[in-house]
Amino acid sequence: MQNIRSVGVVGCGLSGCAIARVVALAGYEVQVCERSQETLDLAFQKSSTFFKRESMRGALSEEAVQGALSRIHGTTNLRDLAGNDIIIEATSENFAVKQSLLQQLDQECPPTTLFVIHTSSLSIAQFASASQHPERVIGLHFIHPIHIVKLAEIVTTPFIQPETLTAIQEFVRSLQKMPITVKDAPGLIVSRLMIPYLLNAVRLLEEGIASAEDIDAAMQIGCGHPIGPLALLDYLGIDHVCRVAENLHQQSPDPDYLIPELLKMLLKEGYTGRQAGKGFYTYSSLF
Repeated sequence: MQNIRSVGVVGCGLSGCAIARVVALAGYEVQVCERSQETLDLAFQKSSTFFKRESMRGALSEEAVQGALSRIHGTTNLRDLAGNDIIIEATSENFAVKQSLLQQLDQECPPTTLFVIHTSSLSIAQFASASQHPERVIGLHFIHPIHIVKLAEIVTTPFIQPETLTAIQEFVRSLQKMPITVKDAPGLIVSRLMIPYLLNAVRLLEEGIASAEDIDAAMQIGCGHPIGPLALLDYLGIDHVCRVAENLHQQSPDPDYLIPELLKMLLKEGYTGRQAGKGFYTYSSLF
């Protein structure tokens, strides 16, 4: 079984940053890659703010914070990731973007490097089929908030060898998360159930059935959810959820995946959620 010691992460958005932090906290050396130094600097600023907040509320010791920060390194050159044992691609839910990155990594990395595609709405088998080494491409889907949810979906393909699957399962367990294995299907488990739930919450608001606050309260207090659907949409990013829904609808004609007009309007106005400072709610801090 492959021994994973160092991890590369491509993309410093919501998922990429969160994955890098969790992996660093587990003791791995992490190298994150972004296209520009400005984006990279912003990602490090967000991570520093996150660690400071977690330390202040007693969730992490100062020693754990400093150790994790010392293990996260940045680069704007994709080639620099070639020395890592595993590379997690965590860019937006866009097939062409992910495919292009995978092709570049195929050229730069030795055959032993494991490629992990972080997605819940795109076919891992399609990515693997286009790779020079399809046996090293596997899917992984962490559930937000990644630092809290103790679960990760592992997506297999017909090309995956048993030892590769075992290595990824052990890697996920080392992050203090439960790995579950899922067939390569649109939405996997979590997104297939979650996306219609989120979009139906928007439809309730759109139809004037209840306010955003009451819809969220109904699911938090009435159903025991830790966060309401509209607040969760803001947290995940309305643009991200819409991309996932579009990908799922392309693969399945289920009307539950159709994007409500209210979401389209928010996107047009640039109100994409917490990262933008406004979505269904208004936020004073972008971090």
